[in-house]
Amino acid sequence: MMFGRRGANAGMKAVAALLLSLCVIVSPLAVAGGQGSINFSMAFDTFNNGIGEMTSANHRIVSSVGDAAAGGAITSISFQLKGGFRAQLNANQSVLNLMTVISRKMHGAMPFSLTIDHSQPISGAVTVEPRQIGSGHTLVFHFDGNVNYVSAATALDAMMNSVGTATPVRSGNDVVVTLTGVADNTRLTITLTGLNGVGTASASMGFLVGDVNSTRAVSAADISAIKARQGQTVNSDARALFDLNADGIINATDLSAAKARSGRVLP
Repeated sequence: MMFGRRGANAGMKAVAALLLSLCVIVSPLAVAGGQGSINFSMAFDTFNNGIGEMTSANHRIVSSVGDAAAGGAITSISFQLKGGFRAQLNANQSVLNLMTVISRKMHGAMPFSLTIDHSQPISGAVTVEPRQIGSGHTLVFHFDGNVNYVSAATALDAMMNSVGTATPVRSGNDVVVTLTGVADNTRLTITLTGLNGVGTASASMGFLVGDVNSTRAVSAADISAIKARQGQTVNSDARALFDLNADGIINATDLSAAKARSGRVLP
């Protein structure tokens, strides 16, 4: 009988242990290993050795890891998400669409712009910037989403040679590129790379002082158009194109600059 009771007790203990092992405690916290969706995947070691804000093409860790919300982005030099930690993930637009490109210049104290047809290839009917370079040409690339990162800007001619210097600066949905060292009578393709880590965008255009009607040549028509506007103060984007030296007034200096280039054709 004692043996039978011991056997029964042992059996009950075994059943209890089995039931306990089958109990699952459900936690509302996401476990770092294997969390995923179509927009992101959190593998076991995804965020090891990260520097600054943790980002990828489609997501970033912003303000919360664990139960307590941090005051800002997670910026430790090295950390690892492990089981039981929770992260807030924001899906950022990784691939940006280029909406517009403008060439912007200061005329006196006011900026005025020329819209660039960025669909044209470098060998095509490119839009021409007819104003003198001054301290540099300023191009504004406008996108349909916030630009979080851009790695570089390049300016290449039709033979893929680098021309001048292109310096990009992010500003909301824009990337502002300053071009210096660009010679007159030149076709260039300006390209942005590494947009939000993955994208590129480019626009081809011409630079020919005096070509105010964008025919890719300086002719009598351009000279006549400038002459007809002598004495006018620049107060619109359309009028600004005739102010070749961008001093704010269309005058004899602009007319002389166009005459000096009469007959030039964009190569």
